[in-house]
Amino acid sequence: MSDDFTGLKVIWPPDGTRPPKHEHDIVFVHGLHNGSVSDWRDESGVCWPAENLSLDLGNTRILAFGYDQKRIQIESDGEYEGGIVFDPGRVLCLAIKTARKRDKVQVPLTLIGHGTGGIVIKSVSTPREAHQYTIAPRDA
Repeated sequence: MSDDFTGLKVIWPPDGTRPPKHEHDIVFVHGLHNGSVSDWRDESGVCWPAENLSLDLGNTRILAFGYDQKRIQIESDGEYEGGIVFDPGRVLCLAIKTARKRDKVQVPLTLIGHGTGGIVIKSVSTPREAHQYTIAPRDA
């Protein structure tokens, strides 16, 4: 598995394509002190989502999202007291939306976050973000 990166990238299948019977997408979002790949390595150095999870979920495309932990910007979501929006959440939402627009078949999406990655994911689902950056295509 390659080094850490920023943005959204397919980590399984290794060639970046969709599995033959593509049934599901899983996006892993790292925490504050590690990166897009290093946060998910086990004690032997294996990136377990790509190497191990793919064995059980062969029809699942596994992606990772990386962000620069040193450049996190926080602001109020304007909807309720204490609500926050992380800039990486905006970037994640737009990256997922762009990637899913390219796919002709929409599949279920699961987001998994470690530590601050969970907060990044949560910031995607605030009312303002959900309205501005809808991930799933709307039916006409």
